[in-house]
Amino acid sequence: MEKGGGVNIGQQALFLILLTVWGTRLTYNWARGFAGLHAQDWRYTQFQRVHPRLWPVINLTGIQLMPTVVVFVALLPALYATLGSARVGWLTVPAALLAAASIFLEAAADAQLRRFRADASHRGRIINRGLWRWSRHPNYLGEILFWWGIYLTSLSMARLPVWLLAGPVAVTALFLFVSIPMMEKRQRSTWNTRRGRVCCCQSGGGMTGQRKSSWGNKQKYSKRKIVLA
Repeated sequence: MEKGGGVNIGQQALFLILLTVWGTRLTYNWARGFAGLHAQDWRYTQFQRVHPRLWPVINLTGIQLMPTVVVFVALLPALYATLGSARVGWLTVPAALLAAASIFLEAAADAQLRRFRADASHRGRIINRGLWRWSRHPNYLGEILFWWGIYLTSLSMARLPVWLLAGPVAVTALFLFVSIPMMEKRQRSTWNTRRGRVCCCQSGGGMTGQRKSSWGNKQKYSKRKIVLA
């Protein structure tokens, strides 16, 4: 459906809905964990402590600019598709459903993690329940899949330049080579410090590797297969 100047109202509405729901979930999850203006993400505190002299540069480039640029580039396929002669293709519905399902995957993972942390008996333990039993980082997995869903939805509507593939690739690389390694290192450090044991995570890939059970005095691998890979 178009209205003057080749603007695709239907396609724009689809992206608007997906991105609004995505942003609402992200904001809600942040608000639920907001502890006040004095609080700072542990990653920022770590950078500031380890690299005090480089902290202003890291803060500007690595924390403020880089994620903003990555999300902007990941949004360009949708902008390109909706401002051009977009059409609905056979891939549009499945790709949009992938993006929508990814949002709910993130929301479910966030809710499970909040409930786990709210239980005082879980202090010092790493979650091994629900989605977290099947994926080491289901919230990160959902975020990656969302941007691939946006890209594929855009691709189904228009012939995208090859360079726009940089969007979802950059998001994937950001999580695989920055966010996940930092989180895994922190988990290993926390587990070893608090329990005096080896890491409760397998040494496999950070996104899909199963966790060892962290319950009780004995650790064992789950016998189930990974279904979120």
